[in-house]
Amino acid sequence: MRLRRKDDGVVEHSSIDMGCSVLKNDSDAFTFAYYPWNSQESMLDFIHRSSEITKKAAAGLPLDPRPDRTNLMYGTTIPWISFTSFTHPKKGEGHSIPRTVFGKIFQREGKYYLPFQLEVDHALMDGLHIARYFEQLQRELNNPS
Repeated sequence: MRLRRKDDGVVEHSSIDMGCSVLKNDSDAFTFAYYPWNSQESMLDFIHRSSEITKKAAAGLPLDPRPDRTNLMYGTTIPWISFTSFTHPKKGEGHSIPRTVFGKIFQREGKYYLPFQLEVDHALMDGLHIARYFEQLQRELNNPS
């Protein structure tokens, strides 16, 4: 998740932050919020901190796409719908930046499901790495403390 393609080869970032689209208050417009990585915090701490960042962005931060920054993962949420597939638009540089999307939680046969999609550059990540990411995500969702 830390590898990115650059003009002169591949670089490995020491950490990756999340850049996520956020719906602005009282509007159909969106902006971006940025969530710096903190390896010392729990998932619940991250949720608390990121909620504050999201509230500030929704209150009216200007759209800041930061096109030159590659130590990001792009994320979005679509809490209004469940989905089985999703494709992120790509234009110009930045094709090696991982992209995620979460959908609407739904229940089937007594179990809860959370639609989630992860898109990566297969030249930089293999199925094994993706499986490990999903395993870690599932552990965090099962035990958010």
